[in-house]
Amino acid sequence: MIRRAIRSALLGSCVMTALAASPFEAVASPQIVTFDVPGASVTVPLSINAKGAATGYWIDNSGPHGFVRQPDGTIATFDVPGADPAFGTTPASINNKGYITGNYATLNDKGHDIPHVFVRSPDGTIKTFGVPNNNRYDYPVKITTDRTVVGSYTQGRLHYGFIQPRHGATTIFQSQQDDTVVTAANNLDVATGWAPFHPTAFVRAANGTFAYFEGGVATEPLSINDSGTIVGAADSQGFIRTADGTITTFTAIDGSQTIATSVNSNDTLTGYTLGNGTHGFVRDANGGITVFDPDGAQETYSHAINDHGAITGTYWSQNQNHGFIRYP
Repeated sequence: MIRRAIRSALLGSCVMTALAASPFEAVASPQIVTFDVPGASVTVPLSINAKGAATGYWIDNSGPHGFVRQPDGTIATFDVPGADPAFGTTPASINNKGYITGNYATLNDKGHDIPHVFVRSPDGTIKTFGVPNNNRYDYPVKITTDRTVVGSYTQGRLHYGFIQPRHGATTIFQSQQDDTVVTAANNLDVATGWAPFHPTAFVRAANGTFAYFEGGVATEPLSINDSGTIVGAADSQGFIRTADGTITTFTAIDGSQTIATSVNSNDTLTGYTLGNGTHGFVRDANGGITVFDPDGAQETYSHAINDHGAITGTYWSQNQNHGFIRYP
């Protein structure tokens, strides 16, 4: 089970250049560009937009920080001012206009981290907010084209979903299980996720209605596109659920656990395998699967795919996590 609780990040402080590539030029075969944030022991891209800009976090001796890598290879790093360095700044999503959301934390009077949400503008300006009634963790998972932030938060022992528009009041919601972890959302404010200790997953329409589904004993949605196609992990298989409710399960490599992490508008998806090696894969809308690794990779984790088919993620090589972008 993956059940990732993604944290967040903010302000741009230093600009550097990494290995650059022309995004989306026609090539004879897929090209993988690798990169590291200078000074990082760990570089983990988590989201890529249609222009090819990628965001994620990097780690040095002081803790996690945010970064954004532009299509020309330029990297800007950032931290939320006043954030607890031990918790760090961790971006989760970048939209097609270059706005980034994620989370960070400040210490309360008892020395405990209280996480909050941030939104970073393309010019480096950072705005922060806390979800109403939240006394613990905020987990933003998506910033939409119109800058709505979608995610979940915990209060006591329960999880709640939230939708925070650019202007206006926050919408708080729960599924019928009364415990709602939002793991993904699309640009139309449709959210999906799961409930702890329940086998079913949910999809919540923009009008507030819920539908429930199971892809296996434990179903974890991880991405939803604007057509309503959902992908994720169910038991040891990947799954695809189309908007009409049809569920297809698949395995990228026989004998391996398959985790589908992201789907684009063309229903092309990406993810990674566990067992028999950890590899990235891409699955086209017709079901064709290609497994891939950057040169020298011992483990490959593919996290996101954009509408042009560019994939970003991280790989382990020479005792360090590096970032990559795979151009189709």
